[in-house]
Amino acid sequence: MNESYIHKILNVVLIILIIIIANKKIENQEIIESNKINYILNQIYDNYVDSIDLESLTESSIQQTLTNLDPHSIYMNSDEVISSMNMMKGSFEGIGVEFSIHRDTIIIVNVIPEGPSEKVGLIAGERIISIEDEVVAGVGINNQDVIKKLRGEGGTKVKVGIKNKKDTIIRFVNITRGEIPLNSVDVAYEINPGCGYIKLNRFSSTTFKEFKKELKFLIQEKNISNLILDLRGNTGGYLDQAIKILNEFFEKDKL
Repeated sequence: MNESYIHKILNVVLIILIIIIANKKIENQEIIESNKINYILNQIYDNYVDSIDLESLTESSIQQTLTNLDPHSIYMNSDEVISSMNMMKGSFEGIGVEFSIHRDTIIIVNVIPEGPSEKVGLIAGERIISIEDEVVAGVGINNQDVIKKLRGEGGTKVKVGIKNKKDTIIRFVNITRGEIPLNSVDVAYEINPGCGYIKLNRFSSTTFKEFKKELKFLIQEKNISNLILDLRGNTGGYLDQAIKILNEFFEKDKL
């Protein structure tokens, strides 16, 4: 074996060793980085001058971390997951309103037809000031807290303080909670001769069933041959429901 060949072998071995050492350093660095958060949290828990809620601190740290990713990556705690799953079942038990929080005030944006809130006279645009005599305006309440207070087992009552723009007097209403259907189809009609229009707001467990019913009506009663499927503002949901709807537009075994 000549000296040149030996040098080539040694060079190859050296390159392999360098790669192994570099990879090991990367692995160690990754371990250090992954342990850094735990280390800091433990140091805060052991040495901070005041008592802390470690669970709350961990939750907020995770949420803050995800803000550095794309806007579609979110973290949901166990309560939020349960609430989200309930929204996908096609119904839930509550008072039957959709709301938004604007300037620390709960504003009713929609009252579900024939729901408990409509029956007692609540209308869109009114403000929810109190729930069970607890003030909920101007106190920094969030969506999840409102949902917890308003939802509940069907048949139970909740006392709500309501105020509208025209009247400064707060009126108190006792609402009996009930089952609230969550329809996926916002509208379905013939938008032009021979062309149907269906708008879906989510893909819940009942979405395909709702879509199929409306599509059948448009085909049989309106004789449509084209369809606009509007998914603007759709919040997503179950993938299998979306696939079932897509299958309506393709022949069997065709992608």
